[in-house]
Amino acid sequence: MPGRYLLMSLVAVLICCGIHAQEEYALEAFRITANAPVTVTLSHAAQTQKPMYRPPAGDWKPLDARQQEGALSFVLPADAVGETLVLLTQPDWLTLPDGDAPQLAAARIGGVAVTPEGSSITCGAVAAPPAIELTVADAQNPILHSRVSVQLNGMPIEDSGGRVLLQPADTGRSLAISVLPGELLEDRYIVSVSVPDASPARNTLVATVSFSTAPLLRNGGFEAVSADGKPENWSVGSWGGSEPGAYKMSVAEGQGRSGNALCLQGISGRINMVVGQPVDMVAGSTYILSGYAKGDGVGYASLIAADTGDGKQQYDNTGRTAASADWQPFAWELKPQPGKKDYTIYLRNASVGTVYFDDLRLDMKPQ
Repeated sequence: MPGRYLLMSLVAVLICCGIHAQEEYALEAFRITANAPVTVTLSHAAQTQKPMYRPPAGDWKPLDARQQEGALSFVLPADAVGETLVLLTQPDWLTLPDGDAPQLAAARIGGVAVTPEGSSITCGAVAAPPAIELTVADAQNPILHSRVSVQLNGMPIEDSGGRVLLQPADTGRSLAISVLPGELLEDRYIVSVSVPDASPARNTLVATVSFSTAPLLRNGGFEAVSADGKPENWSVGSWGGSEPGAYKMSVAEGQGRSGNALCLQGISGRINMVVGQPVDMVAGSTYILSGYAKGDGVGYASLIAADTGDGKQQYDNTGRTAASADWQPFAWELKPQPGKKDYTIYLRNASVGTVYFDDLRLDMKPQ
């Protein structure tokens, strides 16, 4: 018939859950895609019990299926246009309808309990966690632990030497997942864990854990310099109103405590010099920006972040450096606010005079 097609794929999945003596859960389900009602015949089909189907937009409904001489036949109903799920037998352990994925019930990162935000956990800068422990639960159906997959930065975690340990509960509806990342280089990481349930729809939880093993503040000693003379990992900007003054921002080679230093020099007029770097911060935590400064100008830092809703951005300034010909240490507290994103730290000089910065660090303050 012109314009009529049928695409059918059989998904026969044997689900083994650790319940008592490895009792097996078996499901035979079809995904059928058609643009018109069709008749489907399966030879050598097993005896069916309570066959059902779920149309693309709708709930599970009884399916009129008939068996004769070992073959099973059914007509795809008129509302089953598009991708339709067909279940030949509904076993006692299967609960329908079920449109909900498993949920992330608990999490521990490096042995410390954390509170997930939905299905996401943001850790910020941490030492490489020896283990990421997740507990996943499903209220209706067993978890298909044989199909759990874990990726590190988009690749199977085994490719980088990591391992995954699974411990299903007796009920089959809870699963303890231990992700062992292994040795990690200094970088930013996202661990993605996909956990499907055993329902015909394979409702799937995708939980993510993001963290960084790199220093929160990169190139804090200003030793890495790009070809244009600017410090790598830092952006440079300035403004001065309608009558901007004269200024100079540079990496002062060999003028740091050991090596280079950042130099913000206000020469004349009104000027505001900023050198900034985006940083990974966890809202509600307290951080310490520390380092050394000297010069006859007044230096300080700002923490700026965009708002995730309709409120105002975060714009916090620190204390000021004292004028000194010698290097003086400083340590300023920074507190990223909840409901913000894209945290950026700026080093500043907003006046005539010269300020040098060197050996900067950003650390989370112990709680």
